[in-house]
Amino acid sequence: MTQVRLNQLLELLPGHLADEEAVQLFRSAAEARGGCVVKVGVCFNQAAVALVVGVAAHEERVRPKFFCVEPKVPSGELTCASHGLEAYHALRQTTQQLNCEMLADLVRLPSEDELATWGEPVSLLCIGPREYDVMRASFKAWKPFLAPDASVVFYGVTADSGASQRLIVELEREGALKRNGQVRDTFICRSKSAPSETKLSRDRKAASDLVAELARARGLEPGDVLDRLAHSSFVSPTYRYLYIETAKCACTSMKYFITELEKPICELSRKPYLRETRRSMLIHQRNYIGLPTLLDLQPGEIREIVSGNSDYFIFGLVRNPFSRLVSAFESKVRLVEPGFENGPRWTAAEIGTDIRATFADFVARQLKSLGAKEHHFATQYRLLFQHLMPYTKIFQVERFAEFEKFFLSYLKAYDATNLPRFKDRNRTLYPDWRLYYDEATASRAQEYYREDFEAFGYDPNSWRVDGELPDLRTSPEESYWRKELIDRNEMIEFLYELLARRA
Repeated sequence: MTQVRLNQLLELLPGHLADEEAVQLFRSAAEARGGCVVKVGVCFNQAAVALVVGVAAHEERVRPKFFCVEPKVPSGELTCASHGLEAYHALRQTTQQLNCEMLADLVRLPSEDELATWGEPVSLLCIGPREYDVMRASFKAWKPFLAPDASVVFYGVTADSGASQRLIVELEREGALKRNGQVRDTFICRSKSAPSETKLSRDRKAASDLVAELARARGLEPGDVLDRLAHSSFVSPTYRYLYIETAKCACTSMKYFITELEKPICELSRKPYLRETRRSMLIHQRNYIGLPTLLDLQPGEIREIVSGNSDYFIFGLVRNPFSRLVSAFESKVRLVEPGFENGPRWTAAEIGTDIRATFADFVARQLKSLGAKEHHFATQYRLLFQHLMPYTKIFQVERFAEFEKFFLSYLKAYDATNLPRFKDRNRTLYPDWRLYYDEATASRAQEYYREDFEAFGYDPNSWRVDGELPDLRTSPEESYWRKELIDRNEMIEFLYELLARRA
């Protein structure tokens, strides 16, 4: 969007923004990171268009969502909610005149239900000229959702020309924000809300107590359920879905897709608390992703979800237990990933080592004990808590294209636009997983994952191959690079230990 096009648009819209004020709003939106952009006020004026042009300046894959929300008076009622759609239609007609109606497509007008269950972090909050009480009520309503270090902009002259300055002075005194600059009648501020003050990190005690009660009623260990949901549940109040991950079942691809779709706060540059060996795997640092877990919802909504009376689409992904076990063995055990004890025993890193025999030894000696404490090897049935969660559907990773088509159609029904693409991530290269099994090893794995085979429709004989099994041994080339990776992982483990000692 060129400066000329922006000026042409502004001339067609109501408002009295000076050119430099419009540019400042544009820049504020273009620099927004870590959350959505919220304008308190109608979408059909100069300020809204300056902001939405700034939003459009982002690359599509990282573009923040843009919301226009009517302000509330102190009583809590919207000032003129009925005008929202009229303003939107006027915006679309005006942008069509300059062949840039895509700007109108970026504008969202949330319903009262969406506002009541709001869960989006806000990176830029823009409040237009209103009476002092209305502006203060607007800031108070949105403050819990401000991302750390969010921008807050007040623009325009009010009937009381000192209302904005008075409010900013008071908020500075209260420690809620800090003024960064002023362009004519537009004030640029920075939020000083600590992460602990945000809605997404509020006290979970009431929700946790309820989930623990529901878990006990279904014969589940409350501690296990709470730990899993805190790490593995992803809730979208906007698109009304609940995803519960299963390790080694496309969970890395799912997390990247969700963060690109929802654009939550992602503080992945912070000191990691999980021992990952690649930067791309920092996406698993769940505590640093500002998308709600099930435990972040209100108890009443959790009860509705668990009872099956909500409109949430609840889903998970599963994988053939034989295939999943080989994948976990190859990526975690053979490479001696940080945190995996006794890994060197089963690396099969020496030239000519029988990989099938090494795998058989691992399954016979270590699978049960490791599966009891490590979610990559735990049964999927246990991880998904089917006795507790009323899943809409559980999809098989082997039919991922079917899941992808279904999920994208579901999101489009909720008017989701600019949908990201699913990308194959965290793939480990190894031979056909069926070659790792013989009769004895398959029997042990089948027994351990018996509930997975029964619940998710996998064939216990799917490991069988026609003909004689070929040799499965470590080649000289593989031995070389495998030892290099093991050495690297052991160094990473050593560095994590140093970090832990200095914490």
